[in-house]
Amino acid sequence: TLIHIKSRMLLPRPPTDAELEGDEEDPREALVRRLLEHQRFKVAAELLHERETWRSAQWPRSDAAVADVAGEDVEPELEVDLFSLL
Repeated sequence: TLIHIKSRMLLPRPPTDAELEGDEEDPREALVRRLLEHQRFKVAAELLHERETWRSAQWPRSDAAVADVAGEDVEPELEVDLFSLL
């Protein structure tokens, strides 16, 4: 890709209407845009990798461990039903 851009810049071309008006895009600008896009994807990939590493280091609690901590015989503090809330 870089060789293609350099060769396009070195070879003489006949002037076209777009060149006469100054609307032609510089091939280096296209390369810079692609490099910036690549950099954004690289940063996003690093962020996702960090999150994956962080998540893999965590161990979720099992339902049995939560039930042991809470106690199976715990009574609710308030005894209300749906109709009394409305």
